[in-house]
Amino acid sequence: MKFRGLCTGFGLIAAAALPWVQPALPADKTAAHEAAYLKYLGAGADFSGVWALSPKQGRTYDPDAGLKQQPPLNPVWMAEWQKTRARQRAGEKVWDPLGHCLPPGMPHTMSGSYPMEILMTPGRVTLLTELFNETRRIWTDGRQHPPADEIEYTFVGDSVGHWEGDTLLIDTVGVRAESVLDVTFLPHSDQVHFIERVRLKGKNELDWTITMEDPLVYSKPWTVTRIFVRAPPGEGVREFVCAENNVLDKYMPTPEDAFYDQVDPRLKTQK
Repeated sequence: MKFRGLCTGFGLIAAAALPWVQPALPADKTAAHEAAYLKYLGAGADFSGVWALSPKQGRTYDPDAGLKQQPPLNPVWMAEWQKTRARQRAGEKVWDPLGHCLPPGMPHTMSGSYPMEILMTPGRVTLLTELFNETRRIWTDGRQHPPADEIEYTFVGDSVGHWEGDTLLIDTVGVRAESVLDVTFLPHSDQVHFIERVRLKGKNELDWTITMEDPLVYSKPWTVTRIFVRAPPGEGVREFVCAENNVLDKYMPTPEDAFYDQVDPRLKTQK
C-alpha cells in the first residue's frame, strides 16, 4: 500500500458544524496523570505506531469536487477565497506556501497522504509527520496554554490534551495566520482554535475528528473527520527535505490575489 501522494482538502468529509465547548483541562500535575495514562493504554487507547489516511478518503485532489459543503467563511473572506479558487481553476499562479518550502502547519499536516508516526509517553503524545518533518507535541501532563500575550505562534500551534475514557481530546491555539488549511488555500486567522477528538476504531483504524473555530474568518465552527489506518509492516516515516525539490519560480503577488494570499507575511515570524 502506498501512502505518499497529494495532500487532500480539509473539507473532504465535512460534517455539520457542532457547538464548540471549551474543554475542562486538568489543572494539577500529579501522579494521577501517569495512572490515567496507563489506565487508558490498558483500555485499548494505544495509538502508537505509523498511520496514514485511509484509502477510502482518496489519494488525489480535485479542486472542483473536493468539498462536500461550502466552508462557513464569513462573506468578506468567502469572496477572497473564491477569487483564489477561480485563479487556480484558470491555471493562474497563486501563492503556494508548500511550494516554497514553508511548513503546511495545523491542520494541513493532518490532511496529507504522507504517513505520520505517533509516540505515546507519560505526559505527552508526539506526532512526527513525514510531510515537511513537522513535530507536534500534545502535552497531557495537566498544563494549560500559556497566557495569550505569551503564546509563541508556530505552524503547528500549542497543543494540550487530556483523556475522556478512551478518547484523547486535544486543544490547539497559537497557529500562525500565514498558513492555510489545505490545498484549496482556505484561510484562517491567528485566532483559530482547534478541538480534536482521537479514538481507535478497532486495532488498525483511527478516528480523528477536528472542530475549528475562528471568530475573525468563519461564521461558525466547522467539523471534519479523518480516518487513519495503520501502515503495513516495514512502512515508516522517511526523511523529507523540501529544499531539495524546491523548483518553483519566484512568485510575485498581483492585484488579483486575495488580500490574504501574499508572499511577504508568510516569511515573517509572528510573536
